[in-house]
Amino acid sequence: MPPRPRRPRRIEYSDDDKTNSSRAALPVSDSSYREGPVVGLESSQASLGKRLASVAGLDGSPGKTSPEEPSREEPSEPEAKSRRKGDEESPDTVEDDEHLWVRTEVRKGSDLIDGQAWMAEFQDRVGAHLEKAAGDPLQPGPNFFLRNRVLREMGKTCPPGKRLRLPTGQDVIFWFNVGIPGPPKSRVYVTEARCPHQGVCLLGGELSEIEDEMGIAQAMIRCPRHNKTFSLRHGRSHGNTEVLREFPCRFMHGHWYVGLDLDEPGTPAAASSFKEPLSPGSEGKAGRPTLQCTEAQDSSPSSDPIRKKLRWLFDTLQQ
Repeated sequence: MPPRPRRPRRIEYSDDDKTNSSRAALPVSDSSYREGPVVGLESSQASLGKRLASVAGLDGSPGKTSPEEPSREEPSEPEAKSRRKGDEESPDTVEDDEHLWVRTEVRKGSDLIDGQAWMAEFQDRVGAHLEKAAGDPLQPGPNFFLRNRVLREMGKTCPPGKRLRLPTGQDVIFWFNVGIPGPPKSRVYVTEARCPHQGVCLLGGELSEIEDEMGIAQAMIRCPRHNKTFSLRHGRSHGNTEVLREFPCRFMHGHWYVGLDLDEPGTPAAASSFKEPLSPGSEGKAGRPTLQCTEAQDSSPSSDPIRKKLRWLFDTLQQ
């Protein structure tokens, strides 16, 4: 009788239970690890922000441009013709019972500075300075000197508003996308370009929103010299007698118009009281940028030698 082949004997170890349990079916299949995270990343807000920043060139890389689209800076010939035709159809001035409406070259929101984006950038830069100075005992927290330093840095390249000179010679600033929530056209404010206290250009000021007693955001501008804060809606400043002049504005005929009071004396002759605007980035005393604002040719308190000395001391301390 031929011998039977012996079946191989399996030797059991104490670790087999652990091995078998490790070989159990995974709660999530392997394909989900390959596909799930990628899909989630592509649809996430962070990825979307990165792609938008890359396209716009905000991440340091050159922005992507489509060969089919014309350059934004140089409009196509049909668009240029349309603009010229629109300018011909838009009157320079429109008069009603109360105001003389003067046309500006502002047509749409992209012609102005986005106030919300500017305020976010300003807070980010202030926060970066605070982190850098966290170990400095002389700078325990936010202060006006630090905020004004950031304002001077941003004012050279990205001021909070857009300054325009009206045909009448008056310098005004357009503020956009700040204040009471509402449609974009309701969030446009126009004020005089200079602080009513000492004539400092408000393009170097801090744009902000402060909630009133009703919890509604109000657009404000702080003058960097004496930190007086003025409302962009009515021009008043809490605790101060000075009032920042605000101008009514209206969108019509494809342009934004600024309203001037008809009964205001000397409005047409206002151009003779201003010098030509200085070039962007030009420096005044103590290296302070003038931010394109003009100087009024009138009797200014700065001619007083005592005030000149105080101004020099103030500029020295701010350096």
